[in-house]
Amino acid sequence: MLAHVLGYFMAPLDVFSTAGKHGDKCRVVGCGKKLSSAHRKKYGCICRSCAYTRYSLKHPHAYTLNKLRNNAKRRGIECTLTLEQWIDFCNATGYIDARGRESESLTVDRKKSSLGYTADNIRVLTLGDNIRASNRERMERRRNMTLKIYGT
Repeated sequence: MLAHVLGYFMAPLDVFSTAGKHGDKCRVVGCGKKLSSAHRKKYGCICRSCAYTRYSLKHPHAYTLNKLRNNAKRRGIECTLTLEQWIDFCNATGYIDARGRESESLTVDRKKSSLGYTADNIRVLTLGDNIRASNRERMERRRNMTLKIYGT
């Protein structure tokens, strides 16, 4: 059984049933990354990347909202979306099923870039449209800076 995740196929995240067979390695089929004893005490018998992948498959709405919040925080942008608002947004737009890295994949865009990620300030754009809009805004800022510098 293969799970379709973000545009590529991935092996199932099944944990081996044999307890001592793999020692200090991740027990997810096909992974086998070495785990430190501190990691095993804190997280158990699977590595962090396998745990994140398992979480993203089990809770896609919470996973994508957490990614959006973390990216917004890293960029210094406010994100006040609740999980309920995010689930409603995703169900209305089909974002969860169509997100990805291709030009026709869906992305979350802020209508007004001066405001944060709020329920009334987000929309879905294709990745290609989002990049074109970002480039237009960047060129407009450069044009305005040139006008201020040269006074024309």
